[in-house]
Amino acid sequence: MAGTTGEYYAQTAEERVMLMKLAKELIKDRVPLIVGTSAIRTDDSIYFAEQAVAAGADALLIATPPYAYR
Repeated sequence: MAGTTGEYYAQTAEERVMLMKLAKELIKDRVPLIVGTSAIRTDDSIYFAEQAVAAGADALLIATPPYAYR
């Protein structure tokens, strides 16, 4: 959920959290729920990790932030 190819950057924070919860409801405990918490800002990544744990994630996928050049 929201992994490195999941186009998480195109979702709002609210959408990402809603999808975490929806995924957990749909899969129940049949398979582990792994939630990607990548974000450009560290604070955002921490927020998504906390929300993933609250949603019942079994593991977190933490990738390095993408390179952004301004």
